[in-house]
Amino acid sequence: MITPTEKKCSRCKTVKRLEDFPPDNRMKLKKQSWCYDCHSGWRKENKEYIRRKNKEWKDKNPHYALNWARKRNYGISPFDVERLFQNQGGMCNGCLRNLFEVRKWVVDHDHQSGKVRGLLCDDCNIILGRARDEVTTLLRLASYLQPKEAEEYV
Repeated sequence: MITPTEKKCSRCKTVKRLEDFPPDNRMKLKKQSWCYDCHSGWRKENKEYIRRKNKEWKDKNPHYALNWARKRNYGISPFDVERLFQNQGGMCNGCLRNLFEVRKWVVDHDHQSGKVRGLLCDDCNIILGRARDEVTTLLRLASYLQPKEAEEYV
């Protein structure tokens, strides 16, 4: 007999404690019909199917996936990104190119504090990454690019 703290898994047909089932607010007992063991077993057996379905979903919903990643990684909403965009005048903070005209733009953040600094085109973000966000390295490179007299070259 099943007690109020138990449930029968619809896959393995084993009676288990309610804690052994993933949550699902749509269900009567607020638990999914398969137990954790069956869920993890099915996921291991169907890795390629899951990978393919996830990719299909991301391809159909690129903005949702991107907004979710920004929320998870930086704690910012689409509204926050829009506000950054407006504050920057729609321009990259590095090269001042119009972000609508670049191939890809990203949310730039400080790797030490995790705080968002602004929006950059992908090229400027790659430059910062290659320089490891080291201001002295970037200043040395800027100085290196300054024109020099002919006798200074070897």
